[in-house]
Amino acid sequence: MRRIPIALLILAVGLLSSCWGQKKKKSETSSTDSIAVVQSESTERVDELISRQTNDPLLFDAPVKARYLLSSAEELAQNKIVKFDFNKDGNEEVILLSRDHPNGVRILAERNDKTQNLINEIPEGFFFDQYGELKPEYSIQVTIVDLDGDNKCEVVISIGAQQKRIDSFIFYIEDKENVNYHYVGSIAKTKEIRLTSNRDILVTTDAGENENYNLLNREIVKVVQ
Repeated sequence: MRRIPIALLILAVGLLSSCWGQKKKKSETSSTDSIAVVQSESTERVDELISRQTNDPLLFDAPVKARYLLSSAEELAQNKIVKFDFNKDGNEEVILLSRDHPNGVRILAERNDKTQNLINEIPEGFFFDQYGELKPEYSIQVTIVDLDGDNKCEVVISIGAQQKRIDSFIFYIEDKENVNYHYVGSIAKTKEIRLTSNRDILVTTDAGENENYNLLNREIVKVVQ
């Protein structure tokens, strides 16, 4: 019987072991890759919402760090004020929400000793009667929140009623000539609208469809899934 040299035998066993290990490793990698693809969905952070800390019938929900004013048609007889520092410069901006008889509603936004009535910038008459008064079934909410993550606040004016119709109008703040608050556009005909902690604006339309928007470069952009 011909003997196999011990050195060759050891080498053969080593190669066999190495090949088996490589096959096993490739198989494990393939399995891991498959699981990773299945579990690659991003999770939405829905904690820290205003609605979890208040019973107010919010028209625009947002993380609790946001500030807001909310008035029904009847409550507009009261002056409600919110103060905020939109760019962390130590100077406070002020917005007042109230009734403005005989001119309907006023949303007075002040900055650097200049005041604008933002209601005049809103191209929407659905919620108001012929005299400019808010119809009894609707409310107005002013929300101060950073929509795009640039550490500067935007202003969202929402008008309507929960689960019926809500239109939300967005303004950014920048000092230009005699105007500091600038109208961006609107997200209209929604039943629900909220800003997540990831700064996605999630919407349920009046047709029951779910939509997603972002504010990018001072434009409202619809996100297509």
